[in-house]
Amino acid sequence: MDNQPLLSTTTVTATTTIIFQDGNNSTNNNSGGILLRFLLIISVGIISLWANYEASKGFDIAIINDAGDSPAGKRFKLFYTSNDKAVRILQDASTVVQTVLYTNNKIRPPPPQHVTLRLLPTDELKLNNTVTVEPIENNGLMFSINISPSMLSMEGRDDGAFIRTVQRGMARVWVLYLYSRAPSWAVDGMVEYVSMMGGFGSTVGEFLH
Repeated sequence: MDNQPLLSTTTVTATTTIIFQDGNNSTNNNSGGILLRFLLIISVGIISLWANYEASKGFDIAIINDAGDSPAGKRFKLFYTSNDKAVRILQDASTVVQTVLYTNNKIRPPPPQHVTLRLLPTDELKLNNTVTVEPIENNGLMFSINISPSMLSMEGRDDGAFIRTVQRGMARVWVLYLYSRAPSWAVDGMVEYVSMMGGFGSTVGEFLH
């Protein structure tokens, strides 16, 4: 899916031509011109409201705990799924990412259709990677954020670290969604920029390719 560069500003210009006729109907012509301008203003307002409504609509979220009854799985259920905190983290992070990418744009694209947050059953990720993000079904609209259980397996639970990991995962979802054909180094750079500007912390060396 091709997407336009995010940091550009799109301006929509509407041009209306009003034809005035000579004769004794100047009052009607003036009234007609005023009516056309009024209708134009109303139309632009409706289009703007519709576009912002589409952009503000939520996306489907699935939370999957593949760690089961392990210590990490139990903590995930207790602190993040039973109270819907994981859902709120994803929603809030998505809002922040859009704000970073579209600071000066009133009209924003709609979000991805679906995001899954999955706690993996084992430490499947290599080296020091704590999160991966991958498309689902290769349609460019659905993504899975996979979190290593090591984020929750320690005795002293670091809530802030886990939240920042999920937030950075959501930043990567947006970048992959909008720049599906970008090379990996460009994706990494944009994710780093969005995460730093959004207050999610650094992503250097975190994601597995």
